[in-house]
Amino acid sequence: MIRRVYDPVILLSKTLMIVSTGSQLDPNVFFVNSSETWPVAQKYCRENYVDLVTVTNIKSSEVWMGLYSTIDWRWSDGFSGVGANYSNWRSDQPDFYSANEFCVAVRNIWLDVSCSSKWRFVCYTGSQLDPEVFFVNSYETWPVAQKYCRENYVDLVTVTNIKVVEKINREAGYLFVWIGLHRAPNFFWSDGSNFTFSNWDSVDNELNSMKVICAQNDQLLDTITSNGQSSEVWMGLYSTIDWRWSDGFSGVGANYSNWRHGQPNFHSAAEFCVLVRNIWFDERCSYKRHFVCYNGEKMKNQIFISIKYNHSVRILLSKTQMIVSTGSQLDPEVFFVNSYETWPVAQKYCRENYVDLVTETKNKVVEKINNETEGSLVWIGLHRAPNFFWSDGSNFTFSNWDSVRNKLNSMKVICAVTSSTKGGRWKFLSCEEKLPFVCYSILHG
Repeated sequence: MIRRVYDPVILLSKTLMIVSTGSQLDPNVFFVNSSETWPVAQKYCRENYVDLVTVTNIKSSEVWMGLYSTIDWRWSDGFSGVGANYSNWRSDQPDFYSANEFCVAVRNIWLDVSCSSKWRFVCYTGSQLDPEVFFVNSYETWPVAQKYCRENYVDLVTVTNIKVVEKINREAGYLFVWIGLHRAPNFFWSDGSNFTFSNWDSVDNELNSMKVICAQNDQLLDTITSNGQSSEVWMGLYSTIDWRWSDGFSGVGANYSNWRHGQPNFHSAAEFCVLVRNIWFDERCSYKRHFVCYNGEKMKNQIFISIKYNHSVRILLSKTQMIVSTGSQLDPEVFFVNSYETWPVAQKYCRENYVDLVTETKNKVVEKINNETEGSLVWIGLHRAPNFFWSDGSNFTFSNWDSVRNKLNSMKVICAVTSSTKGGRWKFLSCEEKLPFVCYSILHG
């Protein structure tokens, strides 16, 4: 079933829109250069294509382009005899980060590194199978190190067996050093064009033992940038905001709020639980803080309490560290638990030993909590589910959030944007903002 947030009554004439296919690489993504609210953009995309664009995994917006590269590791001295194919890569290497790592540094095991980085280095004389090695205690780029070794020795060291590795370790003292292994970029366009421009993402490109690798382009970003769009555009993601109390309370006072100015700010789209120090902050539920429970049986002669939540947690509770009493949500008597726990662990503890994490329904409850916590930052029972939804009903399995604040204010629904200036990362805005947007259609073979 397709989830619908709004049913806007605004009717759009197609003449209001300037539509382009954005990328010639994949015509199923369409940039619409008309600033509309998210609901209006959703309606237009559904009437003319399939829906607002959906990104369900890191590959779903990537398409093949005509660029490829050949992988040909070589030794600086040109050695190609027995042992030339010896390798000692770290398990996650070579990772060709940002498509810019063509030289090799070692500290017992090998890593591919940008040749412009500066490291100490090891030269050699003699034969490649049993060389005499020389550690040079000077930080240089790989080309400078190569030049120095060639002028003063034979070349940067060639590593053909474990015996050579051990020699390097003894001389270099397990410091990072350049060796002679390197490769040329070897970037080629399929149509034979010269390779003169690049726009690499800052990600790992695992090479393993491949001899040829091929490039992909982000069709969503390409669609946006090829239309000259540098600000945010609507995509098909939205989230519903539904704050709830852990104990399920929904009576008089359940809508009480005490947010600090600028809160909740939903930083990095990852803050779903609430901390208080007199006023409220939204925070990541995985952070560890003290917490406040309410309405439980008085504990006697109980020093150790064992909690299990994914892993075993042992909490030392001194009888002087808590005040235990009974009460209701409107007039609870609360107790402070002086142990740092995540919100789910705190919730579990309060439910097993009392009623639940405390519910705040009015200023009087705030004052009680302040009196018991003495200014500590503590979890309370307010929280919410992520509630992330794609307009076309796709499962939410992948995210690419920007590390920014997403001010919620009193909004009940927020809608996502992406931007080419942020590398395609996402953030939330009010759905009533007016922005260009991206639709998609399904290619048929």
